[in-house]
Amino acid sequence: RRTGLAERGVASDADLDDARNGARVASAALREARAELTQAQDDLAKKIILAPFSGVLRSFDVEVGEYTRDGDRLGELLDLSAARVKLGLSDREVVAVSPGQPVVARVDARPGETFAGEVLRVGAASDPETRKFPVEVELPNPEGRLLPGMVATVELVLGAAQQRTLIPAEAAVDEFGLRFVWVIETTETGQRVARRRRIGVRAVPFQPDRVEVLSGLSEGEEIALTATRQLTEGERVLTRANGKGAP
Repeated sequence: RRTGLAERGVASDADLDDARNGARVASAALREARAELTQAQDDLAKKIILAPFSGVLRSFDVEVGEYTRDGDRLGELLDLSAARVKLGLSDREVVAVSPGQPVVARVDARPGETFAGEVLRVGAASDPETRKFPVEVELPNPEGRLLPGMVATVELVLGAAQQRTLIPAEAAVDEFGLRFVWVIETTETGQRVARRRRIGVRAVPFQPDRVEVLSGLSEGEEIALTATRQLTEGERVLTRANGKGAP
C-alpha cells in the first residue's frame, strides 16, 4: 500500500523504505517461526516410543522427566498372544515327541478350562542336573487367559510317534536338496525291479540314522537299502531276507 501512495506522491521515500524493511522482518520472522514449529514437531516425534509388538506393560523402569540414552531399559512388555510352557522329559519319553505334535494343557487358576497347543521345540541335550530333556510347547492365548507364572499340566500322546513311517537315512538319496528312494516293484513277469520315487522327509530328533517319511511312500512298500547310488531306473534287483525273515 505504501508503494501505491509513494507513486502518487502521498508517502515519502523514507516511509516506503520503512515499510519494505518491516515486510522483510515480518517475512524472516515467519520463516523462523515455521522452522521452530518443524523442530518442535521433530522433537515431539522423538519422544514417542513405539513398541515392537502389541502387549501388556509389566514394568516401567524410568521416572517422568528422567533422561535416557539409546539402549537404556525403559520397561518390560509382555506378548500374551501365545503362552509357552517348559517341560522336562526322560530319554524314553522325548524320543516320542517332535515339533508340531498336539498337546492339551490345564492350569489350576482356570479350573474346568483346557488349552490346545503344540510342541514348539525339543531340546537336543538333557539337563546335566535333572537328566531331563527340555521341551517347549506353545498355547495360543488370544483372550489373555494364560498369564506368566501360572503352573500348567500338559498332556502329550507319547505313543503317537510309533505311527510314523521311519526309514534308514541312507535309503533316502539326497540330490540337490530333494530326497528319493528306490521302490522295489514286481513286474507282470515276476521280475523285481527298482523304481525311482521322490519322497518328502524330515529329521527324527535324537535319531540321526533315521528320517521320517511325510509323503511319497505307502506303508508296506519295499525300498532298497543298499547300493542306492548305483541303481538305475527299471534295473532288476535281488532281495535278501533280514534277520526276521522279511524280504
